[in-house]
Amino acid sequence: MNRTTSKFALFVALILVFHKPSMADEPEKYALLIAVKEYQQLEVNSPPLTYTEIDANSVGALLRKSGYVVDLVLGDDATRDKIEKKLNALKNRGIGNGTVLIGLFGHGMQFTETKVSRTIAPMALASRYC
Repeated sequence: MNRTTSKFALFVALILVFHKPSMADEPEKYALLIAVKEYQQLEVNSPPLTYTEIDANSVGALLRKSGYVVDLVLGDDATRDKIEKKLNALKNRGIGNGTVLIGLFGHGMQFTETKVSRTIAPMALASRYC
């Protein structure tokens, strides 16, 4: 695991240790972890990413041990369409007092000419953003 992911995993572990609801009130817990190691547009692959999918799987295993239902979207499956479908599916999960954790492993993008200033970068980006 790289240093950033190790810090994230430690943060998640601390939350899980100190947040223990009673069994009767235990909320449902869901995690959507999205990892992109290599993008279709070559210029986005700098600096190269080595551990995104490994890190997502490691964090997913930790979350499963803590009672989360984990959904992984990795590599070529991390398309905009698939990510949107997974996010929309989260709206129909749980009973209202649950927890949803979304983890993003990959390059993010920052745009200045749009209403959205920052976003996760799906595996295939529109060429106008590269």
